[in-house]
Amino acid sequence: MTKFTLILFGLLIYGAVTLRMAGGGLKAYLLNKKGATDDKGKDLKGIMPIGLTWVPELLFCLPFGYLPYKVTEYILNGLGHSELHVTLFSALASIVSVGISYIFLQSGPGGALHWGENPKRSFERKNKLRPLVFFLAEKANIKVGSVQYCRLYMGVRGFFISLPAGGLVFTALMPLGYELGHRLKPKFKQVYGNKKGSLMSEAAREYFAGVGGAISVAVANFVMFLVAGLI
Repeated sequence: MTKFTLILFGLLIYGAVTLRMAGGGLKAYLLNKKGATDDKGKDLKGIMPIGLTWVPELLFCLPFGYLPYKVTEYILNGLGHSELHVTLFSALASIVSVGISYIFLQSGPGGALHWGENPKRSFERKNKLRPLVFFLAEKANIKVGSVQYCRLYMGVRGFFISLPAGGLVFTALMPLGYELGHRLKPKFKQVYGNKKGSLMSEAAREYFAGVGGAISVAVANFVMFLVAGLI
C-alpha cells in the first residue's frame, strides 16, 4: 500500500505540474524558441533552439496511454500472440491513445475560462469542441456563455482528453477543478489584489484540473487491474 500511495502522490503532482505548464505557468515561456515573438512583436523570452511549448501538453497526456497498453497486452497475451506482436500492438494502442488525448487537450479552454463572467468569449474562441458543446447546450437548454455552459464545456473536454482511460472520471473532475479555482478568485483578489489574484485563480484551476486528470488515470488503471485479477 505504501508503494501504491507513493505512486499515486507522484502522479497527482505530475498531473498538476504538467497541466499548469501546458497553460503557460511555472515559467513554461522558457520553452519558446529563443528570439520568438508574439503577434504583437513582444519577445516571448524563450531560451530553446526550437519551440518546445508542446512538451508539457504531451507529458500531461502520456499517462492516458498506459491503460490501452496494458489492456491490449492482456488481450493479445490471452490470445497466444508472440511477444513481438504483443509489444508492437500494445505500443501502437498507447501511441494512438496519447495522440487522442493530445488532440483534445489542444482544443483549449478559452471559450469557458471566463466561467460566466464574460459570456461573449464563448462565441469568440473557436475550436474543435465548440460545435458539439453548442449542440449539447441547446439540447440541455443551457445558455451559451453561462456558468453551466462553462461546466459543460470543461466536462466534454475532460471526457475526450481522458477517453483512452474511460473518460467518465475526468468528465466530472475537470470542470470541478476549474470550478474550485474560480471560487477561490474573490479570496485571492482580496488578499493579493485584482491582477495577481486573478493569475493565482487561473493557476489554481489548472493545478486542480491536473490533479483531476491524474485521479482519472489512477481510477481507470485500478479498475483494470482489479478486473484482471492482478491486485
